[in-house]
Amino acid sequence: MQKVRLFLFESVLEPARSRWVYPLVLRCLHFLIDSSLWTAAALASLVFFVQQTLRLPPGTLPIALIFCAALTFYNLDRFADAMMPDRSNEQLPAFHRSPAIVLLMLGAGVATVVLLVQAPIAVQKVSIVGFIALAYGIPLFPRQLSHRHDRQTRWHRIKDIPGAKAWIVCATIAYALTAIPLAYANQPFTPAAVLTAVFLLMVTGSNAHVFDIRDLNDDRKQGVPTLPVLVGIPSTRILLTGFNAVGLAGLLGGWINGWNIPSVAIVLPMLLLTLACVWTLTPETERSIYNVWVDGLLFLPALGVGLM
Repeated sequence: MQKVRLFLFESVLEPARSRWVYPLVLRCLHFLIDSSLWTAAALASLVFFVQQTLRLPPGTLPIALIFCAALTFYNLDRFADAMMPDRSNEQLPAFHRSPAIVLLMLGAGVATVVLLVQAPIAVQKVSIVGFIALAYGIPLFPRQLSHRHDRQTRWHRIKDIPGAKAWIVCATIAYALTAIPLAYANQPFTPAAVLTAVFLLMVTGSNAHVFDIRDLNDDRKQGVPTLPVLVGIPSTRILLTGFNAVGLAGLLGGWINGWNIPSVAIVLPMLLLTLACVWTLTPETERSIYNVWVDGLLFLPALGVGLM
């Protein structure tokens, strides 16, 4: 299998190649990415962003719940992808080679259940929507395919609905990131919370579709009708730009009314960086750019409110 370099990180470590530190640190970095710890931490950081933006009481429980749930769901989705035929070797989940990732996924799943059992009723109710994220990548619906000499069964998933994959992911994430902190704080879903969720939908929606651009060839082989597969990469870029423009117009109304929503100082830089990814990345772009830097953008809103 072709080695996936973690871009810049390995360049920084290059002088230490002959020492024992280099392979150890490099192994840790690959584990961080392969296990989805990096992505789960990025999503959990957005809970802190929501708490600060909506002036909610600080708390670690909603952050922990989002982190553990994301870690569980992302690895389950990778496992389900591995069960599909014609998957490229580069797409196979790393836990085929690392039992530690399996243990991490199981531990995160147990922690998610424990946190939900101990959570207030309001949190449990809003968390029901999260089961969509659990089910969207799991083969659920059998379909018989007839060939000249044999019959095959192909299992379809919710994300096989044309164009639905990325929207299911980002809508579920945006809802959970906003609703769960509000439920823990026993606060209603106000118009300011709706616009905060809109911003998160813009960010996570663009993120999910950028990864669909990365996976264009594999999704096309699998028959997964993502937006880039259906309309092509150029049209996907135009649609995402329009989607973000509509979301920005909604946020403008909140700024005019003086609501506690994501500030201009956070929204505009984040929007520019996100659209830069949308318009520049291709299926041929090194995978580490996606895994490290595209998902790494999700840390910026929390970093911004922490410094403001």
